[in-house]
Order: sequence, then structure tokens, then C-alpha cells
Amino acid sequence: MLGSTSFCFGEAGMHEIRRGMHEIRERMHETRREMHETRQRNARNQAENARNRAENARNPERNARNQGENT
Repeated sequence: MLGSTSFCFGEAGMHEIRRGMHEIRERMHETRREMHETRQRNARNQAENARNRAENARNPERNARNQGENT
């Protein structure tokens, strides 16, 4: 090993490697942000589903009526 990566790739090559690493970090950051938003959206949807299930459990006669209309 010669100890200098730039010896192997040259300065222009090192610039391209650094740029590529920067782009990868940017994409990873964006992906993490999207995952966070998805988790928040999923949590909101699950909470809404739980509220709807609780409301449905309180109104069995309306549920039966709605089921008849939907079939």
C-alpha cells in the first residue's frame, strides 16, 4: 500500500469519489426524512383506525344498517 489514495485515483478521481460520497449522503438523508414522514403518517392512520373501530363498536345498529346499504 502506498499510503495515498490520490496516488491511485489521481486528484480528479478523488474529486469524483468525494462528490459521489456526498451524493450518497444526500440520498440517505432524504430517505431517512421520507421514512420519518411515513412512520408519522402510519401512526396517524393507526390512531384514526382505532378511533373508527371504537366508534363502530359503540354503534352496532348503524353498522348493520350500513352493511345492508353496502351489499
